[in-house]
Amino acid sequence: MELPFVDSDQVPLQPEEVRIQAVNVEPYPDGRRLRLEIELTPFQAPPNLEVWVENVDGERIAHTNIIGTTTPQMTLTMHLKGKNVVGVHRLWLLLSYEEEGEIERRPFEFEILEAAGE
Repeated sequence: MELPFVDSDQVPLQPEEVRIQAVNVEPYPDGRRLRLEIELTPFQAPPNLEVWVENVDGERIAHTNIIGTTTPQMTLTMHLKGKNVVGVHRLWLLLSYEEEGEIERRPFEFEILEAAGE
C-alpha cells in the first residue's frame, strides 16, 4: 500500500472542489507563441483542461485539450494562428471531469505588445 505524504494544505480534493489556482502567460519575443504556466489545486482524480486563446475580435487563434492531467502544475507552449497577433487577447481555461461536467471556467487577459520582425 502506498501512502503519499502531503502538506496539510495540499490535500487532494474531490472533483467538485478542484479549482484553477494560478495562471501565468508569457508571450515569446516572436509574438507567435505563448508560454503558459497553469496550477490547479491538488486533486484525487485527474481532471480535463481545455485551453484556448481569443483575439480582440473574439476569434479563436489557439486551442488545446489536456485529457486527464496527472499533475496539478503544468507548463505548455501554445502557437498562435493568424498574421496580426499584436494587441489584447483573452486566454480561457475550462476545468472539467467526464462524469461531473464543467467545474470551472475562467478568462485571463494579456497583451502582446509587438512581435519580432514586425
